[in-house]
Amino acid sequence: MKFCCTSSINSKQRKSLNKNNEKKLKKTKEKIYSSSSSSSSSIYYTNMSIGNNMKKSDSGFSETATTLSSMQQSESLLEQILSFEKIYYENLKQYIIKYSRPLRRYLNPDDIVDLFQNIEKISAISDSIVRQCEKLFDTENASNIPISLIYQSWSGVMIDSYNAYLSRSVQAHTTLKQCQNKIAYFLQIPMEYISREITDFILLPIRHICLLNDLFQSEIIANSLVINGVDRKIIEGRKRNQNID
Repeated sequence: MKFCCTSSINSKQRKSLNKNNEKKLKKTKEKIYSSSSSSSSSIYYTNMSIGNNMKKSDSGFSETATTLSSMQQSESLLEQILSFEKIYYENLKQYIIKYSRPLRRYLNPDDIVDLFQNIEKISAISDSIVRQCEKLFDTENASNIPISLIYQSWSGVMIDSYNAYLSRSVQAHTTLKQCQNKIAYFLQIPMEYISREITDFILLPIRHICLLNDLFQSEIIANSLVINGVDRKIIEGRKRNQNID
């Protein structure tokens, strides 16, 4: 798969990529919120209210559905981010195991790249963030951990990876339409189910980065006791680069 690394995109290229991605993201976000899928990941990402509380439950494909409206108010920002990132990583991992890896045996490499892009790298980044959160959670004063300690070292590669993913999101949906009959045949799963679940899979990273931006805005900017100057710089930089405000 073709991965996009921080060193491979300079600032001028990144700005150009962001401009091209802005229209695609607008259309994609409309697709996200108009989706009628009943899968747990779709329920999680369309009904979630960032900034309140979080609740976890299992359903269907053994994914974890969640709403931040039920999280205990006593939970720290770090606890919220850990839950948020862990659920996202588990959903990614399950989809990768169920679809992207098995389909490598049946689809040609170009179709695999068009469908799933750099999803393995995004999953690895998410796993690393979860591990970092867990490590920070075991330290003293975990409730006062600034957001910069979680995302600062990952912000560059996240921006590059998600921008690269977004730039090919339209092609991913086109390829899914072209390949869904073959996928249903090879995996022996109804085509309607394939279309719905792989669409959710394709949209998952975009939904996550949109919600992460919302989390930064509602939880961090509103809480001047938690945020510091470094955190503001990260948030403002991500806001400019992601164009998902």
